[in-house]
Amino acid sequence: MKDNSMSLFDAAEKISPESLFVVYNSAVAKMTVNEIFDARRYKDFKAVSYVSSPKFFAETVKDFHSVIFILGIDNVDNLNKFSDGITARFKSDDSVKFFNELPDETKNLVVENNIQIRYGKPGVMIHDKIYLLANEETGDYRVIIGSANFSNSAFNSENRNFENIRIDDSKTLYEIYLARFNYLLKQTNDYIPEICRRSYKKDKSIVTISPDTNVEILLDKFKNNDIELIVSEEQMEIFQQRAALIEEEKKDIDTAKRIIEVVLAPKSKDGVFKVKSPAALFANKNLLREAFHKIFKPKNKNDFVDIREVLLMDENNYKLRKKITDSEVAEIYSAPIDKEKIKLTLEKINQFTQAYYDFAVTPDEIIPAKIYELILYAFTAPFIWKIRQKCSMLYDKSAVADIPLFCILGGIKESGKTTALRFAAALVGQTDAKQIYDYSRELDTAGIIFSMIKGNNLMPIFADEISLNFFKRSNSAQKGEEMIKSLANEIPREPVGTLIGTTNLQDFSSSGQVVRRIYYLEVSSMFNSKRKRESVEYLRNIHSGLDDELFKDFTFRYAQAICDNAEIFSIDDFLKLTRKIFLSYYEESGVDVPKYFPREIFSDYETRKVETWRRLFFANKSCFIDKGDTIQVNIDEIFKNSTNVKAQKDKLINFLDETCIASDFGIGVNRFLKKKEFYRFIDYEPSLLEKFKNIFK
Repeated sequence: MKDNSMSLFDAAEKISPESLFVVYNSAVAKMTVNEIFDARRYKDFKAVSYVSSPKFFAETVKDFHSVIFILGIDNVDNLNKFSDGITARFKSDDSVKFFNELPDETKNLVVENNIQIRYGKPGVMIHDKIYLLANEETGDYRVIIGSANFSNSAFNSENRNFENIRIDDSKTLYEIYLARFNYLLKQTNDYIPEICRRSYKKDKSIVTISPDTNVEILLDKFKNNDIELIVSEEQMEIFQQRAALIEEEKKDIDTAKRIIEVVLAPKSKDGVFKVKSPAALFANKNLLREAFHKIFKPKNKNDFVDIREVLLMDENNYKLRKKITDSEVAEIYSAPIDKEKIKLTLEKINQFTQAYYDFAVTPDEIIPAKIYELILYAFTAPFIWKIRQKCSMLYDKSAVADIPLFCILGGIKESGKTTALRFAAALVGQTDAKQIYDYSRELDTAGIIFSMIKGNNLMPIFADEISLNFFKRSNSAQKGEEMIKSLANEIPREPVGTLIGTTNLQDFSSSGQVVRRIYYLEVSSMFNSKRKRESVEYLRNIHSGLDDELFKDFTFRYAQAICDNAEIFSIDDFLKLTRKIFLSYYEESGVDVPKYFPREIFSDYETRKVETWRRLFFANKSCFIDKGDTIQVNIDEIFKNSTNVKAQKDKLINFLDETCIASDFGIGVNRFLKKKEFYRFIDYEPSLLEKFKNIFK
């Protein structure tokens, strides 16, 4: 019988075994490792690269008169490599092991300082690959650059690592890269621990890796001022993200393992595993589906059912596809609609948002504007990941944290926040009887928001009454503050989801690190209870006949804008293109733009912070004591007659601008603020009389 199976390596067998591509002095060449790193022609060797094998390192550099080697990282996974680099400065197992595995001849050269091995200081991640060879006596200079790490697998052309290097025997180019090397050298510390040198120099003994060894090495580093450690707040968060990322890596490995078990046939006589024939794969499609179900099944005692419609993105044209229920088929969803349909939906949106003014106890046009803003975010949600991706390319990578994956509507009782959430969900096609999640009953206990957002379903997660714990620090990498920060700081390589939810206005507060990563909208006005029946009937009529036709057209236009490389956001307004598309809808359909249509991003939480401290200051001026450059605040005196004092204090600390803090704000009866910064924060200018009194004091 003919074997229709396909080997994973069939394609590779047809490729030339010479996987190292060498360009030498502008011509393709074949060169051995000894010819590339020619110790007979050159005396000095300086390099920056990742080294995987002490044996290859020792064998290649042993005949040079002097060697200075900067160890780089093996990939550009900065998130992991930053924390790994910090760990390496305190836990020295790798550096001790590296020295121990060197041949005695090379150890002697290291001890005598003929070979120097350096490593990036804490927080410094070096990914350069530069090799510099020189002989000052003969005037010979060589520069080697390219993709190849300093390893046998990279420089052995018989291996399957496809690498390229460029070699130039040029003094001019050598001096250019030497300047680069010297700059990098200043960012490094000695990699080999002093205890290794001492032990080997004394009696040729090697150091055994143990906790006591690590302590001694660490104390040596501090004694020699070999640890210069400054870690930013953003970098510190990286450590807190690792747990979540490790879980994701485990999941990826499990995914690959389960799929391989299904798609590969048993090991053949020649010792390789081959992919099953297409017929066998189709016959086992259910097994493959079962493997995926096992991977993604939530690990909790309650079976979780994702109620969302499934929206997938075609990354070739950024249009959405909608998955048919109980089917593997995803039909084209994004499509243009006629002007009449546009007009009907706009009129319903206008009527719905206007109700938040007409039926309010205290009418305020800012409230319908915020409800409209929630709708604009819901329409944009499937493209938020793409905005974040573009932002990372156009601006500093940390700027992605300002493009929020979370939109939270904070409201008081009877403010209509749940009604607004349901309306937004219906507009984007989440139209089942159960449109939105009850957070505390369905999501908090399951702890699966993280995995839902990381999935490829771009239908937003609509969640009602999100508890305060969601915004606070938690030991779980998938819940609370760490989850929000982890997701917000990640630069998306592929589509990721979003969450749109409501929360209680009075209870909501969080640290600045969380708040800046969510889009918070506040609805502080109540519906008039005396007109409740009227307002309910009015809103029910608007909901009747509501569909997602406008959303289909919107996603079609947004996708086209991305393909046309149009400006889809600005650093000040990530909803810029959305506003533009909606304004074009009004123009095309002849519907008047409501005067409360939101033209820019809201900063409700910042406003709330200022107002909270302004009220506190003016109501308790005697508790704010001027101390020259600082202000002493007696927090305990302010809250002496309050209940639940700790919660009140925690919220107040969250509401304070971080630039105002002069000392640890959470310890002791009295707290100290920077006077100038605090007055700027609450927009307060002392009177001449107050200034005079303070000078007199």
